[in-house]
Amino acid sequence: MISSKTYINWIRDLTEANLYMIAVGYNPDEKKRILKQGGFDIDNPIIDIPFFSEYFSRIVEKYIGNSFKVRLIDTKYSFLPDFFPRSNSDVILMKKYLDKISWQKKKYFGEFTIDNLQGFLTVFINYSLNHNYQDILLTSFEKDVVIQISHHGDIWITSASKDLIKQIGNKLDKEGATVIYGNSWKTV
Repeated sequence: MISSKTYINWIRDLTEANLYMIAVGYNPDEKKRILKQGGFDIDNPIIDIPFFSEYFSRIVEKYIGNSFKVRLIDTKYSFLPDFFPRSNSDVILMKKYLDKISWQKKKYFGEFTIDNLQGFLTVFINYSLNHNYQDILLTSFEKDVVIQISHHGDIWITSASKDLIKQIGNKLDKEGATVIYGNSWKTV
């Protein structure tokens, strides 16, 4: 399994690792333009969250599984910091979701386990982008995969298995997502 420490060091270019990554977004009106420019923009909100969450989760469940360890990039910060506006409808949904978690030490801090990816994504898919806050990491218990909900609005899927990532990328692309392959894909 890819450890959180190894993954974080790899995305920050602090270590070398044989990992392959795709970035995934969903905005059909922008797909052609994003592919033509060869990458996503700074902000890439995922539209039609219920639709995308359902098919993204279905594909991930088929190829990776449905059980994940969830944490923020930096676990010393809260999932629900004080500066989040408590009357915001997204924040109310997040609080409702997070209040069901059995936190090990301090409420809203640390990591927890999910086994319903679609339910989680429906609430948290634009969390980092909408609140200009921490990225979320989901580490699979079943495969050598880390999924990152990026502060840019896209989702990054990383694994040591090039074939697995390619299968997932191809399937997501066929379903309408925009898929960008990371720099390590010299010979895709």
